[in-house]
Formats: sequence, structure tokens, C-alpha cells
Amino acid sequence: MIMKSNESNQKVTTVIEDFLWHCEFEKKLDRKTLNAYKADLSQFVSNVGDLNISEVNKDVLRKYLQAISHFRHKTIKRKIATIKAMLNYYEYENEWYNNPMRKMKIRMREPIRLPTVMSIEEVKSLLNIVYKQQRDCKQETFSYHMATRNIAIVELLFVSGMRVSELTSLNIIDLDIQANCIRVFGKGKKERMVFFLKSVNPFLIDYLKNHRGKFTSD
Repeated sequence: MIMKSNESNQKVTTVIEDFLWHCEFEKKLDRKTLNAYKADLSQFVSNVGDLNISEVNKDVLRKYLQAISHFRHKTIKRKIATIKAMLNYYEYENEWYNNPMRKMKIRMREPIRLPTVMSIEEVKSLLNIVYKQQRDCKQETFSYHMATRNIAIVELLFVSGMRVSELTSLNIIDLDIQANCIRVFGKGKKERMVFFLKSVNPFLIDYLKNHRGKFTSD
């Protein structure tokens, strides 16, 4: 395919205008997406300059990737996807043009984020709250039964390490107090055994024996 000089000399800003028009009036994208595209593409031009479209090669794109490497992983992926979408559009409209991103292998690994955990002071504060709620209630009232249930829940969560979703879906047959273990079904309905300290047994026994029957939903 012979490349026409006026096509190869077309500025990136002109290509961006055509692409955004295509996204708004042909693809009917929402305003939020259009604004994100516009911001990403403006940043691209600010970084690499208003080059001729034929000058946007792998070297230019690599330098741009390096320039935005300090952004969050998801932000970088979005910016790359925006540039790729624009170049794919231009390639579709102009047979002579080959999108240089097709020859680039861009691999991005999501950084491993450690879960946020409660501090010792936060744990003590939470335990103090649930125990105070029980002390402030009159015995044999619904509030007292609920406060006792809350103590059993919080104590079990802390000593077992199970997820809240796993605890709320427990059945009585899943609990083995004598063996200090619980059968839980985690993500993907995978079954596993979770063990807990004997220190929580009195709370579980008290709840199951004296309070569980007070909740019609149990």
C-alpha cells in the first residue's frame, strides 16, 4: 500500500480529534469515558509532542511508557489502552498505517498488596464496645441476646481468622466445639477446616445454649 504524503504528515492532534469524534458520535460512548480519553490523549501529546502520526513508533511509545511509569498500575493500563484504541482506529481508517503497538509486548504485573489489619488498640477498642453493650443490657432482653451473639461473633473472628462472609454463612453442623474447628466454604465454594483457640469455647457454648433460640432467623 502506497502511503500518501498528506496522510503520513497528519498531526497526532488531528488524529485525536477524529478519534474523539468517532467515539462520541459513532460509538456513542458516555461523557465520562470521553473525558478520560481526552485527558489521556492530551497527556500523551504533552509528553511526546505533536508529532506526525508516522513518527509515532515503538521508540516514542516506549519513552511514553517510561514517563508514566510512576502512576498506579490501573492508571497506566488505562492510558495504554487509550493510546492503543486511537492507533487501532487510525489503522482501520488508513490501510497504509500499521499500529506500532501490535509489535510491542507490554506486560504489567499487579503489585501484591498486603491486607490492612487492625492494630492491637483497635482490637481492644472493638472488644470493649461489644462487652459494654452486653453489660448495659438487662438480661433476658432481646438486646442482651444480641449483644451476647455479637461477642461470640467478634471473638470467633479474631481467633479463627475466617472471613466475615464465611462466618455469616455457617451452619450449626459445621461447628465442632470439642475439636475446636469449623468447616467453612470459601471463595469458589472451596471447603476447608478452620481451627480456633479454646478460649472462645465459653462464648460459643453460652450463645448456642442460652441465646441462639431467641433469634427466629437462626
